[in-house]
Amino acid sequence: MIGRLYLIPVPLSEGAVSSLSPDISSILTNLKYIVAERAKTARRWIKLICPDVHLPSIHIFELDKHGDNPKLEAFLKSSDGNVGFMSEAGCPGIADPGAHTVSIAHRLGWKVIPLVGPSSIVQGLMVSGFSGQHFSFIGYLPQQKPALKKALKDVENTSQRDKSTIIFIETPYRNQSLLETILQTLKPMTRLCIARDINGSEEWSFSGTVQTWRKMKIPDLHKKPSVFLIAAYLDQ
Repeated sequence: MIGRLYLIPVPLSEGAVSSLSPDISSILTNLKYIVAERAKTARRWIKLICPDVHLPSIHIFELDKHGDNPKLEAFLKSSDGNVGFMSEAGCPGIADPGAHTVSIAHRLGWKVIPLVGPSSIVQGLMVSGFSGQHFSFIGYLPQQKPALKKALKDVENTSQRDKSTIIFIETPYRNQSLLETILQTLKPMTRLCIARDINGSEEWSFSGTVQTWRKMKIPDLHKKPSVFLIAAYLDQ
């Protein structure tokens, strides 16, 4: 029997289970083997998505932060051939350590099945009004201010040169500081979009020039998951 690895999205916010495809609940209900970044988070999501599931019957393999635990392949081989991979939030393999799990599944000859669900990166791009034809997600920028300012100028130059949208994220408690540095560093006519708490109770987004952002009341981003997008190529 060919094994199957189901890539199972989870909501971006606990109150947003409706953002998932109905197929996810029916598939997750029948899975007894799960790979997850953190077992505690996976159990919480499983209970929210499938309230009647019997959690003690589910075997959860917890990855390290890099996703390359050497015992992972043995776990997959010992399963019943139907395994789910769950992200901490959003879609597996996008800004999380899911790639190694998928790579092993391909090497074993398994079928890899991506299920439909929310992605803060994709949804942030959707609300930005920036190019969805040519874009890059670059993860996290440096934390130290001199290196961060240099990275932001590099991002701005790349966006302008390649006519591309650049997307990045930050640990939520550093969001406010990152925004302040962005507004100090980028050119006035470079466009910035921030999408905060997508699908959550405090969902908010705004897209405009850095010059416009500097005149606004700065929104509260502290400890709220946010996606940052820069476009330095658009006509003003």
